[in-house]
Amino acid sequence: MPSVVSVLVNLLVLGAAVACPALVTYYTQGNVPDLATVAVLCFLALGVFRLLGVPTLVEGLVGTNAQIEKEVSVDEEFEEDEEEEYDEDEESDALDEQDTTATVPSVTEATVSDSSDPYISALPALEAEILSLCDTTKSPSGPPGSDDVDWHTTLTQSWGNYNIEIHKRVGYEFFFRYVMTLEGTPEETFDLMADIRKRPAWDELCQAGDVVERVSNRTVVQYFRTQGMWPTKPRYALVVAFTKLLPNNRYLNVTKSIDSHPKFTPDSGDVCMRARIAGQIVEPDPQGRPRVCRVVQIVDGDLGGWLPKGVVSMVTQKVIPVGMRKANKMLRAIENQKVVSEAISIAEAKPSVQSTQPEGKIEAAQDGSTTAVAPAAKIAVVSTTEKVMVEPAKVNGTVASVSGNRSALIRRSASGRALMAKPNALRAVLNILRWSQPWVIISVLLAVITGRFKR
Repeated sequence: MPSVVSVLVNLLVLGAAVACPALVTYYTQGNVPDLATVAVLCFLALGVFRLLGVPTLVEGLVGTNAQIEKEVSVDEEFEEDEEEEYDEDEESDALDEQDTTATVPSVTEATVSDSSDPYISALPALEAEILSLCDTTKSPSGPPGSDDVDWHTTLTQSWGNYNIEIHKRVGYEFFFRYVMTLEGTPEETFDLMADIRKRPAWDELCQAGDVVERVSNRTVVQYFRTQGMWPTKPRYALVVAFTKLLPNNRYLNVTKSIDSHPKFTPDSGDVCMRARIAGQIVEPDPQGRPRVCRVVQIVDGDLGGWLPKGVVSMVTQKVIPVGMRKANKMLRAIENQKVVSEAISIAEAKPSVQSTQPEGKIEAAQDGSTTAVAPAAKIAVVSTTEKVMVEPAKVNGTVASVSGNRSALIRRSASGRALMAKPNALRAVLNILRWSQPWVIISVLLAVITGRFKR
C-alpha cells in the first residue's frame, strides 16, 4: 500500500499536469477549463504517459517507498548504539569460548583453485593494464585543454580527509579515473567497494547487484543493474571480477565484461553496457594517517544504446561523486574497522575441501562474511545445518576464532548498519524529480494539442 506521502505527491504531480494547460487557458482566454475538459486532460496525460513507456509516479513510489527510510543521524545515536553493540559482543565472545565450531550458511557456488578457473588466464593482462592506468605519477592528469597529458581533470572536491578527483581520458566518451581519499582502513574500504551486493547501499546509480557464480576463490561472475533515467532505459553489465593481493599491502579488484552466463538472464528491455576494464586499487594512505586510505578507480566502458550527453555528464560528474561521499560517510560511521580484508582472505586462501561436483562448479557460501577469515585460515564448505571445524587464523602472532575475528573487526553500530542497508533520502528526491519531468512535458504538449494557446 502506498504511503500518505506517496499519494499526496502523486496527486500534486497529477494536478500540475492539469494545472499547466489550465493556467495557459486562463492567461490566453480569460476563463478556466470546465470539469469535462479537466477530466479529458487527466486521461490524456495518463495515456500519453503510458505510451511513452515511463512508469507512473504511483508505481515508482510504491517500489521505492519500501526502500527509502528516514536517514539516521550517526552523531546523535552513536553512544546508545555502542552500548548495545558491546552487549552483543560480550555474548558473542562467551559463545566463542564455549564452541570452536562455525556454522556456515547455505551455499550456491563453489570455491576452487585457480588452476580450475576458466577465466584466470585473463587476469595477468588486466592486472598490468589497470596498474598502468592507476599510476598517477607516470600518467598524470592536467587541466582541460592540456595537450601533453592523457587525462584531463574535470572535477575536484574535498571535505575534511575526504577527497575526490575525476580524470577523463582524452579522446574517449566514457573512460574515467577516480582518485579518492576515503576515511576508512584499506581493508574495510576494499570489502565495501569490491562487494557487488553492497553496492546499491552507496552507489546512487546502482539499483541491484549480485553474484551469479563464484568460479574460484579469486574469481566471481557478477552483474549489476543501473537505475533508469528518463528517457533512457535501465542498463546492466555482466562481468567477471578478479580479486588479488598486491605488493605493499595494496588490494586489487578488476572486472571485464563477458557475453553471457547460463545462470543469468537480463530483464526484458534493459540495455546491455560493456566494461572493457573497470575496477579499483585500494592502498594505505600515502601520508600514513590512520583510518584513511587511497582509492584509484578505473571505468572504461560502452554504455550501449542511445544516451544523451547531459545524462552521461550528470552520471560521471554528479551521481558518482555523490555515491562516493555516501560510501565515505558509511565508512566513517564504523567505529572498529577491519584490519583483515574478507575478500582478500578468500582470494588468497587455499580451499581445504574438494568438491564431488564437476570441475569449476563447487559450492560456496552466498555471504562471504561468515566464511572469510584471515589469510592463514582454511575455508570449509558445507550445507546450512552442518557445523564444521575451522582452523584458527593467526593475526600478528595471535590465534583468533572465526567469530572472534568477526565480532572484533566487523563490529558496526546500529546507525552504521542502517546506512549500509538503506538508501539515502536524497534518492527519494531525485526519483520524484525524475518522475515529475514527463508530466511537465506532457502538460505543455497537451496545451498545444488542445489549442489552448489560441486567443
